[in-house]
Amino acid sequence: MGRADVLVLFAFDNVLVDVDSDIHIARALDADLVNTIWSKNAADKKIDRAKTMDEFFVELAKHHPEVTHEDIRNAAQRLPFSQSILDAVRLVVDDFGATCKIVSDSTVFGVRSFLEHHGLADQVSEVVANSTHFEDGGKVLRVRPYHGNHLAPHGCRNCPNNLCKGVVLERILQQHRYARVLYVGGDVGDFCPSTKLAADDVVFARCSGENELLTLLNENPDQIQAHIRQWKTGEDVLAYFRNFFYRQYAECRQANASDTLIYAEQDGNFSVPTPMPREIGDLLVVFDFDDSLVNEDSDVFVFGSFHPELCQTAYERHANKPIWPSVFDDMLQVLSTEKPHVTPELIRETVAQIPIQARMIDAIRMAVDLFGAEVKVISDGNTFYIESMLQHRELSEHVKEVFANPVEHETLDDGRTRLRIRPYHADHLDPHGCTWCPTNMCKGSILDSIRNGKAYSRVIYVGDGTGDFCPASRLTENDVVLARSHLVNGNPYGLQRRINENPGIVHAPVVSWSTGYDIYRRFAQFCPSPYVSPRTIPRISGSVLVVFDYDWSLINENSDTFIFQQLYPELLGTLRERRKTQPSWTKIMDDMLGVLAEDKSDITPDMIRDTVARVPIQSHMLDALRLAAEIYNADVKIVSDANSVYIESMLELRGLTQDVNEVITNPASFETLENGRSRLRVRPYHGEAFEAHGCEWCPTNMCKGRIVDILRKAHPYSSVLYVGDGSGDFCAATHLTKFSVRKIPTGFKMASMKLGTHLNADVLVLFAFNHTLVDVDSNVHIARALDADLVNTIWSKNAADKKIDRAKTMDEFFVELAKHHPEVTHEDIRNAAQRLPFSQSILDAVRLVVDDFGATCKIVSDSTVFGVRSFLEHHGLADQVSEVVANSTHFEDGGKVLRVRPYHGNHLAPHGCRNCPNNLCKGVVLERILQQHRYSKVLYVGGGIEDFCPSTKVPNDITVIARNEVLSLPNTFPDTVQVQQWKAGDDVLSLLRNFFHQYPSKQVAKASVKTFSPISQVFSGSGQVLVVFDFDESLVNKDSDRFAFQCFHPELIKTLEERHALNPVWPSVFDELHQILANEKPELTPELICARVAQIPIQNRMVDAVRMAVEQFGAEVKIISDGNSLFIEKALKFHGLAPYINEVLTNQADLETMDNGRTRIRLRPHHDQPMNCSWCPSNLCKGSILDSIRNKKQYSHVLYVGDGIGDFCPASRLTKNDVVFARADEVDGRSYGLQKRIDSNPTLIKASVVPWNTGDDIYRHFAQVLHAQT
Repeated sequence: MGRADVLVLFAFDNVLVDVDSDIHIARALDADLVNTIWSKNAADKKIDRAKTMDEFFVELAKHHPEVTHEDIRNAAQRLPFSQSILDAVRLVVDDFGATCKIVSDSTVFGVRSFLEHHGLADQVSEVVANSTHFEDGGKVLRVRPYHGNHLAPHGCRNCPNNLCKGVVLERILQQHRYARVLYVGGDVGDFCPSTKLAADDVVFARCSGENELLTLLNENPDQIQAHIRQWKTGEDVLAYFRNFFYRQYAECRQANASDTLIYAEQDGNFSVPTPMPREIGDLLVVFDFDDSLVNEDSDVFVFGSFHPELCQTAYERHANKPIWPSVFDDMLQVLSTEKPHVTPELIRETVAQIPIQARMIDAIRMAVDLFGAEVKVISDGNTFYIESMLQHRELSEHVKEVFANPVEHETLDDGRTRLRIRPYHADHLDPHGCTWCPTNMCKGSILDSIRNGKAYSRVIYVGDGTGDFCPASRLTENDVVLARSHLVNGNPYGLQRRINENPGIVHAPVVSWSTGYDIYRRFAQFCPSPYVSPRTIPRISGSVLVVFDYDWSLINENSDTFIFQQLYPELLGTLRERRKTQPSWTKIMDDMLGVLAEDKSDITPDMIRDTVARVPIQSHMLDALRLAAEIYNADVKIVSDANSVYIESMLELRGLTQDVNEVITNPASFETLENGRSRLRVRPYHGEAFEAHGCEWCPTNMCKGRIVDILRKAHPYSSVLYVGDGSGDFCAATHLTKFSVRKIPTGFKMASMKLGTHLNADVLVLFAFNHTLVDVDSNVHIARALDADLVNTIWSKNAADKKIDRAKTMDEFFVELAKHHPEVTHEDIRNAAQRLPFSQSILDAVRLVVDDFGATCKIVSDSTVFGVRSFLEHHGLADQVSEVVANSTHFEDGGKVLRVRPYHGNHLAPHGCRNCPNNLCKGVVLERILQQHRYSKVLYVGGGIEDFCPSTKVPNDITVIARNEVLSLPNTFPDTVQVQQWKAGDDVLSLLRNFFHQYPSKQVAKASVKTFSPISQVFSGSGQVLVVFDFDESLVNKDSDRFAFQCFHPELIKTLEERHALNPVWPSVFDELHQILANEKPELTPELICARVAQIPIQNRMVDAVRMAVEQFGAEVKIISDGNSLFIEKALKFHGLAPYINEVLTNQADLETMDNGRTRIRLRPHHDQPMNCSWCPSNLCKGSILDSIRNKKQYSHVLYVGDGIGDFCPASRLTKNDVVFARADEVDGRSYGLQKRIDSNPTLIKASVVPWNTGDDIYRHFAQVLHAQT
């Protein structure tokens, strides 16, 4: 569950509160004084409010010394407001994880006082306003401008000198590029930031009061790219936010949101969506105790505390008696004899305080309180120690059950008591028989007994040692093993080591952890239902490790100094002197944090976390990290000399915890002081208890080079990408190999992704090229097009070899071709490849699986990369195919000779497949692809015998779509392979359409107000289908009449609404405008106007949708439009659609000769007599036209594509067997007239209603419903 990457920016005055806060607060304190001061500056439209309010508060202190800071705070707290707008803030932050900030020309003190009073301080991450502080012992509130005199002028001519909100917004967006910005404003000062918003953003302008912002937006449309929405009350903002976030970011809804999300529809009614059903069974979380739940071995901790000498004998004792509870029972006897003062109660008090890693307790509480998990402990420790710790940490209510070696209290002869540890699996019982476990306890059998007693939907097991391997081996693929890794000395913990040594035994995904932060992060990722599968790094050679330094690398600051810059800048002045006397940077930071806690008692742990979480980050840096982890499946880690609290706080805020597999840094945690306050403690990663690392390049607390070695020792990465900046990264860089990279590639830097906007089908579609994507052998066909005799000569030499090395043969051909035909250029070869014969349907199949369902498409072929790429680029498929695996090519001799090299070259060991040619084994290629990412499904589309090998290589289920040549082989396919037959490209397209209907489309249609049956169910039966298009803003993407005047006489556009109010018939209005155009622009002939309008924009794939409906499904396509016949006819002809449109029904247009001999366009209404339809204009009733069409001919179904209110009438005439495609704005789904009218009159629509916004939507929906009909 991620967070909505949305910035919601609120103005304060007349938005979050209903008044001008400065004036309202001032009048509550002294109305006469504020009127006097404010009147002096009233004439200045760009009044410096900071200066004015500072003057007011100085005079207030003189005239009313009895007024205290509490009086000012109370006045701010009583500012009038709408409860709904405060609920809107809570909704976007608490329910969807959006970022909320306030930018205001009021004062920080006033805004913060209001927020704290109403419990919104935590929801608003930043308040940008004029700064405030108290002087004269707290008697005088001083106000300083946000943009003070110490800064260069901001340069904005429209804003006051003290604050430019546009500059503020630019600064915020430089720190993080949000996927979308919503700006809620009301005053003239909100216009400047509105001009900084992008096309996907939204500005909300208040339309009550003086409408200053709304007026400016309407007067300057050329300066605004964002969508504009009006609002009057807080209820409007809340209703819009409910709609917007539920529709656009439903997947980001936080687990602590209310059980049902109520959201307002356009007509003001409220509806409740059905909550997502929970998984069957509860979630079970199992902890090992020693070195897992706690950060020590509890037995060693006890003896180390009371009898260190005895503790040193533990391993020697275990060698003689290899049962730990028996060893420690004997040692407790010695402890009782030699240290009689150590009572069981003293042991309880001591062991209760055993160290536990930061956030580990939070992780347990989150699992139970937030996700309803059952938490149990299975440990080879003992119940006394474990229960003592749980009681002390107040976890007894959270941990439901403890399975450990039991403890008894034994009374000695002298009256004292001692602890006795008994084995969990008692000696008198039959042996448990597990070869993995010690005789006293089999954790695996305990786990089995737990699961036999109750069905759990998932088990998450947290462990570290070899004893945890047995229960890990009992888990399923739906469960998760969290295995501790990476001791400072480089040796892995026992659980991970045993997993590595016994591959295939543990079926559950294994995810590493090192700190409590890791556990917290993993729980947040793997506990929520529906469960996600961990993205584990496969333990095979070939995966990539990406290591980020943190300070000045992943972030654009030094996090250590940033915290003091924000919270205690005076301390930074002592930093240089501290460095002279203390060489350890970690110790300096720890000391300074102690001073911070002592001097600034009001600074809480939450304030520290919040501050460091918002450290500046360069544009695209986080996108690059996500790209590496989510797209390329790299193992991303952070190695830093900062500390865990700073780094984890940022990762949590930015939603990156699931992308970063491990954070290796100095451990930090908050420590409670004697006075009850907390301070942050930072400890060195390489502590004093460990042997010095001895690196001359690195500080004593951390050697990054050694850490890199440990990481590479634990896993054989094929490459390491290291991102760093400072001298501390040099050592790590020296430990990299020639296959590693010390900087991020350009592709990572330029990555710009909006993640989470849709779900892609996790399917790999692998196409062969020859006799599949093209209808011929591409090598032979290209060669024959260049020199048929030459290719026959060369090919005949190798014809006898069934496993011909095609790379070697084609290389020989191109070398000889250059000798015999030096005039042949690379363009000739490219043209031959581009002209390879193919089936259009199979290319449409590629577009379908990638564009419509987000599947991954690759090509594997024994042809050449140059030939395949040339073909793909020519047919516009280069972006759809993510990888071409073929024999490599390059040009030599100044581009005259194309050289071909085998995919599996001589520099590699032989692939060893007996069925494939030496230069390429497609089976080996497929294995390599699946090692990089385990797809949920693989579809292999092949055509030749060489495509049999890859179908045998997949361990999970695979579908082979094969031509007859493969099916006729004597070999039998493995049981896991499903085989589908195809002859033509149409077969492949049909098979893939059927298959992908089980996956959601990349642009899931948003639900309409009314609930309808799925269109694939509604649309069944036989008979011809009628497809009806509206023209303006439906078939084409503009209003054709307006488009003409925007091109040739834009001034006339401004008079449209006024003219329409006087004459509410659009063809009459536009006819008048054509008369004016002819008089004022005599050089504009009808031919020139029509030629320009013919090129009216049409959305991508809209033409393809029309052609598909006619050519593939035999539909009849008509246009019903309130445009005009002349413009529609010209546009259809220009876009090549005229042959596909059966009929156009619209207002008639012709050419009229005027008295001066020139001609002009003349428009006539469609209906000779006015229509009496209450829904339609008098000149055109689309509903009656549709009725007349259906009365003349029976159609099985009607598909109606429209956008405006004029399309409601025909939509109301359709039946339940028909479909209405209603255009919806991509921002909120409610801006076009047809959908609005449907929402207001839901009972009048019987047909299914499907929203659309792009030509891709129409193409996809047509493919779905028309295919269902056939």
